[in-house]
Amino acid sequence: TSTETLTTTTETVTTTTELVTTSTEPVTEDLSPSGDVNGDGAFNVADAVALDKWLLGIPDASLADWKAADMCQDGKLNVFDLTAMTGALSGK
Repeated sequence: TSTETLTTTTETVTTTTELVTTSTEPVTEDLSPSGDVNGDGAFNVADAVALDKWLLGIPDASLADWKAADMCQDGKLNVFDLTAMTGALSGK
């Protein structure tokens, strides 16, 4: 008399199907900064004040979208961006 042990393994296989669509329409994306650093949906003097406070290091100063403040588009936030922002707000 012999005894055999049978071991079974259950394996779950998950597949994912991805739908890819294409379009012949040109993609236009505005890559320029919006200036809306506080994220309220508008570009106005409140954004310049928020950037000014952030640049001065005032406690609790924050920017909802720092890229929106990069008016010089150089990847840095500094007084040049603030100057460009105030110029854009004044129409110059």
